[in-house]
Amino acid sequence: MAAAGRTGPPLGGRCSGVRPTQAARASVGAAGASSAGRGEASVNLTFRHYDHETAPATVDDVIVPLYLATHPQAATDPFYSVERFTERVEGYMRSPGFGMCAAFDEDKPVGLAFGYALPENARWWRSLQPHDPELTIETGTRTFAINEIMTHPDHQRRHVARDTHRELLATRREERATLLVDEANTPAVTAYRRWGYRKVGTIKPFPDSPTFAAMILPLPPGGHESFDG
Repeated sequence: MAAAGRTGPPLGGRCSGVRPTQAARASVGAAGASSAGRGEASVNLTFRHYDHETAPATVDDVIVPLYLATHPQAATDPFYSVERFTERVEGYMRSPGFGMCAAFDEDKPVGLAFGYALPENARWWRSLQPHDPELTIETGTRTFAINEIMTHPDHQRRHVARDTHRELLATRREERATLLVDEANTPAVTAYRRWGYRKVGTIKPFPDSPTFAAMILPLPPGGHESFDG
């Protein structure tokens, strides 16, 4: 589940777009946060965007290496194993509404965020407590669900998670974003709240998964190119 820069989720082929960025953009200012709070200045990153057709080519060389670097529990917890993670990722990628942004420092992948647009009658909300029928209505264009936000440990406290999250949402046209986070991961929860997310309940997405806090972020109407999350 999504957790900004947590430590404990091929460059070839087509990608949907490449966007270079300068360190410490004026549009971000000092209000941004990495998973560990206000850290060092942003590094110079190049962002590459992928969709459900182009993202599968990145699984072995980008997604799994970042996952292993940021999830030490993958070696001991079956729910977090690489096999289970890869199965989930491949399922997300089958959605036409899938989107992914990867951050590169030169040619090294150092950050990643991906998710998909929730379809009508989405399973995402089925275990939400407390249940809120109005909040859980989906149309296929209402909610972008973020599955993972990852930052390589060598690049944490440099706003990589914040910038990758912002770049991903800048391409979306949904009304809101949602993510799940382990409430024990205090740095991630703090970052998400600073980015504008609010908790709406708890969700246990799989029988053998932890129970996560479900958080929602309203997105600007009419396009998100200026989104400052």
